[in-house]
Amino acid sequence: MSSGQIGNLLGLGEASVLRLFSREVGKPLRRYMLEVRMARAAALLANTVTPIKTIAFDCRYTQVSNFYRDFKQVHGISPMQMRVTQMKVRLRGKQTLLRKLTNCDSSDNMGRGITYSAANFTASR
Repeated sequence: MSSGQIGNLLGLGEASVLRLFSREVGKPLRRYMLEVRMARAAALLANTVTPIKTIAFDCRYTQVSNFYRDFKQVHGISPMQMRVTQMKVRLRGKQTLLRKLTNCDSSDNMGRGITYSAANFTASR
């Protein structure tokens, strides 16, 4: 939604909307919208295997290079670096879980009949 469309809904001029938004939120509408788009992009990068190009288009970018530029401006790293970092974090978490499961001693089960399988990270009965 553009500032002009917001102005029409509120019965204000575009300049008034921009001034009001900046005063109330503490940043220009354009910057706020960019940060919202880039937060959505970061979430998609962290939680999906969707290609970066598709994420750029989902975030309303027609040029992937513009998406990369804006993402790096907001987050300080490229979308690819963000994805690699998130993958490393998830891998470390799985490695920690694996270490915990393989270091379990049968006395930890307290007679509940639970066995741990390090191969698939699941507990079975």
